[in-house]
Amino acid sequence: MVRKMRKILFFIWIVGWCAPSDAIAEKIKVFAAIDHRPFVSIVDDKPGFLVDLLEAMAPHAGLTVEFEYYPWKRSQMLAKTEPGTFIINLGRTSKRENQYKWVVNLMSTTYVLASLNKPYNSLEEVRLEEVNIGVLPGTPRDHILTKANMSGVVRPPSPEGLVTGLKIGHIKAWFGVSHRIAYVWKDFGNDPKVLVYGKPIKTVDLYLAANPNTSDSYKPRLQAAYEKVVASGKMKEILRSYIGDSAF
Repeated sequence: MVRKMRKILFFIWIVGWCAPSDAIAEKIKVFAAIDHRPFVSIVDDKPGFLVDLLEAMAPHAGLTVEFEYYPWKRSQMLAKTEPGTFIINLGRTSKRENQYKWVVNLMSTTYVLASLNKPYNSLEEVRLEEVNIGVLPGTPRDHILTKANMSGVVRPPSPEGLVTGLKIGHIKAWFGVSHRIAYVWKDFGNDPKVLVYGKPIKTVDLYLAANPNTSDSYKPRLQAAYEKVVASGKMKEILRSYIGDSAF
C-alpha cells in the first residue's frame, strides 16, 4: 500500500514538473491603442497604467494576457468583430453601449483645465478672460471647444507642445485628460505641484470591455480580481509610479 502510494505521488510530481507553469491559466487577447499615455503605450518606457493593472489582475482571475497594439480605431474594430477578445481603456458612451460587453470599470478620469497661475473651473471663465487655451487637435476635447465656439484655441500637434506652451505663457490653460496632463508634465521633468487644476468639466469611465459574443463568465472573475488588486493597495502603487502623488 505504501509502495503504491509512493508511485502515485511520484507520478503527480512528474506531471506537475513537466507541465508549463501557466498550464492552468487561460490566455485572453486584449486589443489596445499604440499610444494612449499614461493608460496604454508601446512608444514609452512604461507599458501604461492600465496594462500594469490588468497584468496584476490576471493571476487572480486564473488568466494570462496577450496584448495586441494597433491604431485606436482599428483596435476598436477588431474587438467588435473578433469573438472572445477584449479591449482596454475604452470610454463607455451611449454610442458604444451595445457594441461591446462592459466587463470591468477600471478607473475614472476627467476632462479638466490645467494652468500655472489660477484654477479655471469652466470654459466660460476662459472665454471671459480672453486667454489662449491649448488642446490636442482632433480629440474629444477639441470637439468640445469647437462646439462651444471658443476663440484663442491653440492646437499643437503633440503633448510636448502643450507643455512648452504652458511654460512660456503662449497658452494660459491646457484642456485635457487629468491623468495624461499630470503624467506628461512630470515626464518632461516638471514639478507636478505647480500645476493648478480646475473642477472637472466631464468625467469618463475607462473600461475593460469585450466583444459582444464573449462569454459572460469572465466578468465576475475579472471583477473579483480587480477588487483584490484595489484592496491590496497595488492599484494606488501602480498609479503613483506614473504620476507621483497627484490628486487624481
